[in-house]
Amino acid sequence: MPSPGLRQLNGAYSAADFGLGRGVAAHTAINLAITQVNADGGGVVEIPPDAGTVILSGSIQMRSNVELRIPYGVTLRLN
Repeated sequence: MPSPGLRQLNGAYSAADFGLGRGVAAHTAINLAITQVNADGGGVVEIPPDAGTVILSGSIQMRSNVELRIPYGVTLRLN
């Protein structure tokens, strides 16, 4: 069951709900989203399509039953 307050974007949970693009380090926001979706039983975490280039200052740790969806036009770059 999805966590209350999380919105879905194209059937996926948006990393923006975990602070991506709003002052939270990108890798932290993405990892928080992945962890929560895994705890909810699995699903999709999507980087918002208007995110452009996302600079990661740390690693992303995938978990079971979670898909990370990176839309066309979005780039993840490790700094």
